[in-house]
Amino acid sequence: MKNLKLCNFIIRTLRAFLYGVILVALMCAKNEAYAQLQRGNFIFEGLYRIYEVYLPQDFKPNMPLIISLHGYTETIEWYKNYTLLHEVTDTSGFITVYPAAIGKSWNAGVIAPGWPYIDTTVNDVGFISALIDTLEAHYDIDMSRIYCCGYSLGGEMTYKLTG
Repeated sequence: MKNLKLCNFIIRTLRAFLYGVILVALMCAKNEAYAQLQRGNFIFEGLYRIYEVYLPQDFKPNMPLIISLHGYTETIEWYKNYTLLHEVTDTSGFITVYPAAIGKSWNAGVIAPGWPYIDTTVNDVGFISALIDTLEAHYDIDMSRIYCCGYSLGGEMTYKLTG
């Protein structure tokens, strides 16, 4: 009887160990994304503007573009880890770009009481337009399939871009 209990204990322990090994292997196999990261920058109206682009592994000309805008006081790094949009670029077949706002704030025409100063002279609409032109020149994007989304003030900026 003791041997049977010992055998059952060993089998349960080995099974748990095996499940653990499989779980760790699956977690290690999952990369942040299979997409190719490319960082870019340019000067627009005297301001240094930066962005990150994620291209699908099967990148080809004429793919759609999604512009994803971070919220007020957020960074590209925080926002992309929050949304994880770039992780589906491969499976969905689109290019994702995360541009950065000046001073972590988009000039979306929204001034809220209690917010710190937002520079309303920054031409973010012009910047996004120049970014689209830059991406079109580098990656030959499908100009008829450009989409924009955003979080918080990035959502307000998205609304401003569509108006």
